[in-house]
Amino acid sequence: MPREYADFNPCDNISPYKKGEGFAPWTIEAIEFWRANADPKLVYAMEYALYLGQRQADILKLLRSDRKDDVFVLRQNKAKKSMWIPIHSELDKVINKIPVDSLWCLTNFNGDPWTINSFKSAWNKEKNKPEMKWFKDQGFVFHGLRKNAVVNLLESGYTADEVKAITGHETTAMIDHYGKGVNQRKQAKSAIAKIEDYKNKK
Repeated sequence: MPREYADFNPCDNISPYKKGEGFAPWTIEAIEFWRANADPKLVYAMEYALYLGQRQADILKLLRSDRKDDVFVLRQNKAKKSMWIPIHSELDKVINKIPVDSLWCLTNFNGDPWTINSFKSAWNKEKNKPEMKWFKDQGFVFHGLRKNAVVNLLESGYTADEVKAITGHETTAMIDHYGKGVNQRKQAKSAIAKIEDYKNKK
């Protein structure tokens, strides 16, 4: 069959694929709502994700023995590399609240280590409870907490390379993508401060 060339572009009139922003970081209201209303076992998991910035699978497999003084030493499943993660003072307070009844840092309702599937099931059941409707309607997911960690670090003045050293992201490009709104917020705050300063000097 002879090869022929069309005299038109078959891709004409097709709308370009709209690339989303990925998983959104949780708002302060969502974090506080989860803390106040979710089961403590699932609140603990949220706190670990919020302050360590690691993926769900890596958080669930953490052992108490993985803590070395003020850091956690873990091996990431996806990247297959060892990480030293500093323990935030707020996370340390959470850790001290958790009963020491297992080798694992986080356990299910029976005191056994979570599996990926059992955790996802429990998380979804929690979100679907009537009293959790407000949270569910916001559309936040567990992985969004990893973005929270990145944004919090960037807003605290950490460089992209320093953030990468904590979260284990492969490239700084992903860090820049996660925190692209940080500079905008800083610039906006700076602009408002200059306006206020100008008004006060008049």
